Amino acid sequence: MKELGAKIRFQRKALGYTLKSLSENLGISVMTLQRIETGQISPSVALMQKVAQELKKPMSFFVHEREASFVHLASDDLRGFSEEGVKLSEVVPPGAVDSRLSVYVTRAKDGRIIKPRTTDSHEYIYQISGGLEFTHQGQTMSLQPGEAVYFDADDDQTFLAKGDSVSVQVVIRK
Repeated sequence: MKELGAKIRFQRKALGYTLKSLSENLGISVMTLQRIETGQISPSVALMQKVAQELKKPMSFFVHEREASFVHLASDDLRGFSEEGVKLSEVVPPGAVDSRLSVYVTRAKDGRIIKPRTTDSHEYIYQISGGLEFTHQGQTMSLQPGEAVYFDADDDQTFLAKGDSVSVQVVIRK
C-alpha cells in the first residue's frame, strides 16, 4: 500500500495538485487522501478509477510495475444510464486501461435517440456492431460496423439507433 500511496503522491505533485485540491476533485476528505498516500488505508477500486482519471494515468500505473495482465471490475465499478428505450453501459471506464480510453455498450430500440450531449474533449468512435446514426454540427452520417468518426465533442452531438440491434462502440477521448 505504501508504494501505491507514493505513486499517487508523486503524480499529484507532478500535476501541481495540493492534497486539498485533489481530495475535493475526488469527493473525499483531505485526511482520507493523506492516509491513502501514506499507505495507512487502501482505496476502493471505484475510488482508484477516479484517482487514475484525475491524475491522467491508467490504473495499472499505480498498482503494478508493469502493465496489468489481469484487472477485475465489478458491476458496481461501472457507470451507465438509461433513458426511454436506450441503455448505455460503460464496460471499460477511463483509467482502467488508459485515462483516454472508454468502451461503452449501447442498447437502443429502433428510432430511439440518445439526448444531445457535449464533453470537453475530442472523441474517436469506432462502431463495432449494430447501426447508429450520428449527427454533429448539422451533419448526419450512419455508422456501420467497422466505420469510425473523429470529432470535437465540445459541440452537441446526437445518436439515433437504427434497427433492433445492440450498438457497440469504442470511444477514445483526448
